[in-house]
Amino acid sequence: QQVLDEELGDETARFARFDIDPVGAASIAQVHRAVLDDGRQVAVKVQRPDVAGRVERDLDIMLRLADRLERRTQWAYELRALDTAQAFAHNLGNELDFQAEARNLRLLSEAVRHHRDFVVPQPVASLTTGRVLVMEWVDGVPLVDGAAALHQERRSALARALLRCLLDQILVAGAFHVDPHPGNVYLTRD
Repeated sequence: QQVLDEELGDETARFARFDIDPVGAASIAQVHRAVLDDGRQVAVKVQRPDVAGRVERDLDIMLRLADRLERRTQWAYELRALDTAQAFAHNLGNELDFQAEARNLRLLSEAVRHHRDFVVPQPVASLTTGRVLVMEWVDGVPLVDGAAALHQERRSALARALLRCLLDQILVAGAFHVDPHPGNVYLTRD
């Protein structure tokens, strides 16, 4: 609630319903189901309070350690430990910016637009900030659960379609889903 109030202020009134119990939770955020005042069902990803500060402190320790190791050991120097740590810190910093995630959703949606069997939830720009991401709700079941209920022929067709879609993202569009594990891919009724 604190993060929602800080990030959205009066805009929180746009939620006609907000399920307080999260439908998913991870180390930096949790996801809630909600309904907007216009009737759209949405997923609301809310960053945990103070997580950015904790991450920054941990990254500072990691960067100082990598720098010290690189200056004092040959193996760390040869492996370019500081460059690796800096790249990791940069990427993790992007993970904390939900505006970047919203941009990535739009890029991914564009990358799969020619694949009619796939949908990427779109962000609600007016309700998305650095620490809150509001996006379309997609009803479905995790791919593993849903695929297990399909006949072998349909599972094979689905696997081929997924592979074609992922390869097209990588080789043609240049924008692709970097974490396509079955928990991040859902099978819808259609």
